[in-house]
Amino acid sequence: MRPRIFIAPACALAVVAGGCGSQAVVPTARITGIVKLCGGLSNKCFTEPARITVLDANHREVARSHPLDGRFSFALAPGRYTVSAKADGYVIGTVSVSAAAGDTTHANITNNDVE
Repeated sequence: MRPRIFIAPACALAVVAGGCGSQAVVPTARITGIVKLCGGLSNKCFTEPARITVLDANHREVARSHPLDGRFSFALAPGRYTVSAKADGYVIGTVSVSAAAGDTTHANITNNDVE
């Protein structure tokens, strides 16, 4: 007599997709940074509240934040991104980065044109 194998219906598809009860893990990359304005009479830097936007390689917005202390952090899929900081209607700065799975990429934005 041949042994019979029984798989619960709920797990049947999961076994094909990677195992019953397991979740597919999508690798993420992290982009962090701080927005600073530098210069002026004192020639010092200070953090700036700004609107941060992140665009993917297809120029689609994939993340945004409005940190009051100028610090930002995003968990995204690995890839190439453009991070921009704007405040009071002007662009503080823009930086392009490559974010790798499991890594943290620093995307600090500094504007040295403060008078």
